[in-house]
Amino acid sequence: MTPDDVIDVLAKAAAFDQRTIGQADVLAWTEVLHSLELPDALEAVTRHYTESRERLMPADVIRHARAARDARRRRGEHAEVRALPSRFEPDEFRDIRVQAGIARCRDVLEPVLDMLADRRRKAS
Repeated sequence: MTPDDVIDVLAKAAAFDQRTIGQADVLAWTEVLHSLELPDALEAVTRHYTESRERLMPADVIRHARAARDARRRRGEHAEVRALPSRFEPDEFRDIRVQAGIARCRDVLEPVLDMLADRRRKAS
């Protein structure tokens, strides 16, 4: 989640608990919620206030967002992958995907490079 996404989550929570939102809140919540998707986090706010009168905390958002994500996966729905996480985000499979991508590029480009090498040899 981006800081703008966190602002949306906190604004939705504020509609329920009248909290004030400052820059420090946004930075702190972004640090904790960075790995969540915005739709899951917004659903988490609704889930929390559906079952609790307590003030929403980041741990509540994470718990409810994971439950929403897991329910969606059980139903066979998958979130669209829009981009790979940045190198600063946790992603234990990044190196595997990068190596697979490099290997695929090599496989695709090898015949093209061979063809260009043949043309250069014939032109010499």
